[in-house]
Amino acid sequence: MNRRDLLKLSGIALASAAPTTRLWAAPTDYQGQFLIQMQVRGAWDVASYCDPKLNKNGKIINNWAKTKGIETAGNIAYAPFANNADLFEKHHDKMLVINGVNSYTNGHNAGQQYNFTGSTQAGYPNLSASFAATLQADFPMPLLVNGGTFSSGDVIVPTRLGRDIETFNTLLEPNVSGTKQYLPDEDIRAIDNFRTKRARDNLGKASIAADKRFLEDFLIANKSFPNFAEFKRVLKSVDTTGFDMRENLNQQMLYALVGFKSGTSVSADTVINAFDTHSDHDNLHAGRLTKANNAIIFAWEVAKQLGITDRLNMFIASDFARTPWYNDGGGKDHWPIGSAIVMKSGVSWTDRVVGKTDDGLKAYKLNPNNLRRDDANGVILESKHVMAFGRRLMGIENDPLMRNFDLRTDGVDFKFDY
Repeated sequence: MNRRDLLKLSGIALASAAPTTRLWAAPTDYQGQFLIQMQVRGAWDVASYCDPKLNKNGKIINNWAKTKGIETAGNIAYAPFANNADLFEKHHDKMLVINGVNSYTNGHNAGQQYNFTGSTQAGYPNLSASFAATLQADFPMPLLVNGGTFSSGDVIVPTRLGRDIETFNTLLEPNVSGTKQYLPDEDIRAIDNFRTKRARDNLGKASIAADKRFLEDFLIANKSFPNFAEFKRVLKSVDTTGFDMRENLNQQMLYALVGFKSGTSVSADTVINAFDTHSDHDNLHAGRLTKANNAIIFAWEVAKQLGITDRLNMFIASDFARTPWYNDGGGKDHWPIGSAIVMKSGVSWTDRVVGKTDDGLKAYKLNPNNLRRDDANGVILESKHVMAFGRRLMGIENDPLMRNFDLRTDGVDFKFDY
């Protein structure tokens, strides 16, 4: 194919392929926060994680408790199960563990919606979407989504990376396949210049509003291309030695953090599945927790390499929890009272646990102001309280957009960060 044919085809593509959403040039002076919301889908076993329980009165809650005791990292207790020690020993200083969070459901869909949005009402956005929506006009891909139980609340159009996340590399380098480059760089520049000139010429002639909007969006999108070049440069700079990059959750974390550093994104929704262990619980759950823990460790390592540790916020939650006993198949079934973990570096309110459950994973009431057990006048922690804290931490609780998504906490504000 000669250059004239390529230019002709590029003109046809411009006239026929309308973009689905507007892309923007990222701000060069953004010094704000970043957010990763991590969905642990299927319901995690907090009694073998961040709300560890020992066997009592002959009742087997956890098999590991037959021979081991509860471990502690800093001020946080954790179960000696899977590779929990790797995560808690390395990063307890960044953790706020919130135990005794009642989802009031044993249904996966309802639990995921409540824990990831803070509301049982359909149509509420995930925390990741809410945060990105307040900044979306400043970023090419403000919100990266990787499947799971995600709701945009119609406040933002997310960028869906899908299961095979590395296919995004094709968009970063469409002129390259492996070590082969299809066209010389000067030809690509000639095509880009031609398409831009043609769009500007056609914009001056356009009389229909829809045509004008299409051409304007195309020209705006062109301004985002340098950000994607920076994304590619940052991606290649990350040292992933020692981590299994075949793991999808590791890939999700990598692309989210590279997006933050390169100025293309500000928020991400990450997902790990298969925690619904109704049989062979110990073997299956240990494997999934190990992958989740490794990905969290990896995320903080990448954040350190990229110099954004102090700007990263992580919210980790699941549908609910699992029973404090085994069923006849060696599994654990659904239990409404679970936990959430908030991670942030360099603040005074981490390396601690708030919320408390008894030996049977039943939640105690808490005083919202001092976070102490208060059986008489306290409040049972719910997912809406955790998400309300998330909005406050991310600085969006009073954003006009959030007025449309009241979490109905009745004025109860748990002072998790005080």
